[in-house]
Amino acid sequence: RVVLRLENGELHRYDFANKALYRRVQFKSYGVDLDIKQKLNKALIEGLKGTREMTLSELNEDIRKQQSAENKRPYDKLVEYHTRVAIPFACLAFAIIGIPLGITVKRGGMMMGLVICIALMVVYYLSLLFGQLLGNRALIEPWISLWIPNILLMLLGAVLWRLASSEKVRLW
Repeated sequence: RVVLRLENGELHRYDFANKALYRRVQFKSYGVDLDIKQKLNKALIEGLKGTREMTLSELNEDIRKQQSAENKRPYDKLVEYHTRVAIPFACLAFAIIGIPLGITVKRGGMMMGLVICIALMVVYYLSLLFGQLLGNRALIEPWISLWIPNILLMLLGAVLWRLASSEKVRLW
C-alpha cells in the first residue's frame, strides 16, 4: 500500500455533466491512497505483455484478434510465433546432417567435425536472422522466411545421406 501525502494545497473539481458546478477545496494535509496492486493486476489482465513474454497460445490469440479487429497482419507477432516453432525443428535438421557427416568425415578427425559444426550453426543463425528481418519488413511471408533455413538444412542432410549411403564417396 502506498499513500501519497500532500501538504498545503488545493483540489479543483469540475463536473463536465453540470458545467455550472465547480469545487475548490483547500487543505493543509491530504492523503491519496494509491492502490498499486490493483493497477498492476489490471495492466497484466489487459495484456500489456510484450511479444516475447507471451506464451504460444497467447501469441496465437493476439494474432487472431489483431487480424480480425484491424484487418491487417501483425508481422512482428507472426515472425515471433514462427521463430518459436521453427527453432526446435532445427535440432532435427542438424541431426539429419550430423549423422552422415559423422560417418564420412575421416580426414581432420574431431577438429574437422567441430569446424563443420560451427560453420553450419553460423550459417543457420545468420539465415534465421535474415529471415526474421524479411518477415518483420513484410517482404516475405513470415512462415516462409523462417522455415527456409530448416528446409535447406534438411535438403543438405538428404544429399549427405545419399552420398554417405554409396560408401564410395568421402566428404573430406
